[in-house]
Amino acid sequence: MWNKVTVSTLILLALGCGILMIASVITASVLATHLIHEKKNTFDSKMQAGMMVSKTPGPPSSMAFFNHSSSASLVAKYQPESADLFANTTETLPVTVTFLSTTDMIGCVQKPCQHGTCVNKDTGYSCICLPGWTGQNCQQGDLRKHSFTHSLTHSMLVSLFHSTALSMVLNLHSHLNECIWKPCQHGRCLNQDGGYKCTCDPGWIGRNCQQDINACMRNACQHGRCANQDGDYNCTCDPGWTGHNCQQDQNECTINPCQHGRCVNNDGSYRCICSPRWIGQNCQLDLNECTRKPCQHGRCVNQDGGYKCICDPGWTGQNCQQAKLCRRGWSGYKGHCYTLVTKADNWQNANSKCKQDGANLASITSREEANFINNIIVGAPVGNWGVHLVWFGLNRKDEKFRQFTDGSKVTYTNWEPGEPNNNCNIMSWFEGQECVGVYSKDGDAGLIFRVQVKRGQWNDDQCSRHYPFICKRPK
Repeated sequence: MWNKVTVSTLILLALGCGILMIASVITASVLATHLIHEKKNTFDSKMQAGMMVSKTPGPPSSMAFFNHSSSASLVAKYQPESADLFANTTETLPVTVTFLSTTDMIGCVQKPCQHGTCVNKDTGYSCICLPGWTGQNCQQGDLRKHSFTHSLTHSMLVSLFHSTALSMVLNLHSHLNECIWKPCQHGRCLNQDGGYKCTCDPGWIGRNCQQDINACMRNACQHGRCANQDGDYNCTCDPGWTGHNCQQDQNECTINPCQHGRCVNNDGSYRCICSPRWIGQNCQLDLNECTRKPCQHGRCVNQDGGYKCICDPGWTGQNCQQAKLCRRGWSGYKGHCYTLVTKADNWQNANSKCKQDGANLASITSREEANFINNIIVGAPVGNWGVHLVWFGLNRKDEKFRQFTDGSKVTYTNWEPGEPNNNCNIMSWFEGQECVGVYSKDGDAGLIFRVQVKRGQWNDDQCSRHYPFICKRPK
């Protein structure tokens, strides 16, 4: 764009220079004639009276002097070396001298030198011609050499040329509408006298709006990352912010991010106040309450937003913390109720009678439970053969005692020393000892066998024997 403006200016300048050259030549010719005429008058005014002049024909560009003592004439001729009207020289031009006889001598009183200075001589006069004139009386013009005129007018012509050329260029330039060349690359052009002005678009600077402003240098993006572009910039906002400059907080709560809670908007973010039993940034994670074991007498099952207790038998309440009450004739321990049936029966019938009451022959799963049962069976009636055994829910299966009748595993035992022995003898008709009873008192084991036993110890016996029994049921 600059080259287009420069070429336009140079064309106008060349045109102005051509016009000025023509004007300068005309002006120089007029000034030369005027100055030569003025110079002649100046020189003539300084001539002394009494000079004699004699006009004699002579060759061009010659000046004659006459000698009264000789009729011969001596002519010295000067030929100019250059015909340049504006040659810059300061040398004095040679003149042509002619000697005249006394018969032709008139003197300078008649001012014979038309364009020069007359000098009286004893034998005549001589004309000293002005530059550019020749002849005996300086009457013939010679345009081949005008150094005097040039010396006077050179500086004037140069100044005239420069001032006139500048004036024309400025005048032409002032009328040139530079905006037609569209110099403003990224902006609006406004033409002015002698020039133009660019009003740049946002993001651009420079005379012709050619320089991109790096907006990222001034931290344009308040809450984000700035990427500079031609004439603009782009902000990649941080989470929670929006707007051209990432200056506007985004209300994330409008999209309900808190799944199980209340949303509170903050500058550039948000906060969830979770409902009970929910955690996580968006309250999306269920809190596993079972990790803190809330069910005191039962099993905990975690659920969305809560938990559930499956209580052990005999227990109730949200956390299985409340024991159920046992009906009359039953004693409670933890989640179960126990009763002693004093009417003796074989092991199989005893178990069936317990089931009829919603119970089973009792299981003994811990020392604590054993102690509780031992207190119940104190004073139980004696069974067959005077043995103080009470049936409970354990019998031999697969030659081992592994499981109680209510399905619970055998985790606790309290066998009498040497038991279980599965003793088969003639008194029992060689029946095996498949069922288990617990001694209800300390002392002799029975009328026949005087073995010392302790209350609470276990012993295997024939299942056909009749003993009291103890039932156990959930509360």
